Amino acid sequence: MIRQLVRPALLSAPFLLASIAGGQAQALKIANVTVEKFGRTHLCAQIGGQNRKPVITVTHNRGATGDILVALSDTLSNGRVIDHRSVRVPADPSGKTVIEHAFLAPCNTTGNTISNYSFTISAGAQTITKPWGRYDSAKTAVLP
Repeated sequence: MIRQLVRPALLSAPFLLASIAGGQAQALKIANVTVEKFGRTHLCAQIGGQNRKPVITVTHNRGATGDILVALSDTLSNGRVIDHRSVRVPADPSGKTVIEHAFLAPCNTTGNTISNYSFTISAGAQTITKPWGRYDSAKTAVLP
């Protein structure tokens, strides 16, 4: 008898999920990204660092679903770009997702280039690039 009262279209998965969740799932929208300050401890041990993992905090709409992709890259002063890996994490429903991942530690040993490290954070159609830090391999120094 219940099947006669409920149309088959209303039994579809999207309708049931929306009904259970109280509406449509929210698309993930990044409001802000903060990255802890770049320092010598983040560098690889080979150049005097401690391989410390960076902490990235992404604030976004509460209750949103979806993944956040975070990638670290190094753009050298000679134009070369080095990929330092990426990580995909699910958004925390609280609206604040904290990411602490073992990216490849900054380790410019060329002796003649400046590294410009930056994070690219993506969610859905949104992409944000955050500069993180600079390192001069000739002076073996973190730059302001």
